[in-house]
Amino acid sequence: MTRILVPTDFSEGAHKALQLARELMPDAQIKLLHVFDPQVRSLPYQASLGVQANHEAIERHFQHEVLSQFEEAQRANIESEVVMGHPVDAIVKAAQEYGAHFIFMGTHARKGLNLLFLGSVAQGVMQRTPVPVMVVPSKN
Repeated sequence: MTRILVPTDFSEGAHKALQLARELMPDAQIKLLHVFDPQVRSLPYQASLGVQANHEAIERHFQHEVLSQFEEAQRANIESEVVMGHPVDAIVKAAQEYGAHFIFMGTHARKGLNLLFLGSVAQGVMQRTPVPVMVVPSKN
C-alpha cells in the first residue's frame, strides 16, 4: 500500500496538499503530521498554549480542535501525529519512520528577502529526503 506523509501547518497550501494526495492516490494510506516548533510562536493556537506548553497539551489541542479544520481527514480516518522540533528535521525523520513513498506539502510561495530570511521548509525537505516531494502552492 502506498503511504503518503502530509505535513501541515494548517495553511491553505496544506489543505490543498491533502486534497491533491487524496485525488491522485485515493487508496493510499495518509498520515498528517504537525511539527510544533517551541521556538516559533506564529500559529494562532500557539500563543494560547503559553511558553510552558508541553507535548501532551499540544497533542490534545491538535486532535480536538485544530484537526477539526481537516474534515477530509476525519471522514477518511487519516492517521495524525504531532511532534516537537525543527520542521525540516522532523518531517524528514517522520517520512523515514513512516516508510513514506511520497510527501505532499503546501508552501507559502515566499520569494526574495522573505525566503532568504525565513527559509523554506518545503525546500529544506526536498534537499534532505530521498522521498519524492509534491509541493502545492497556497495560491492558484
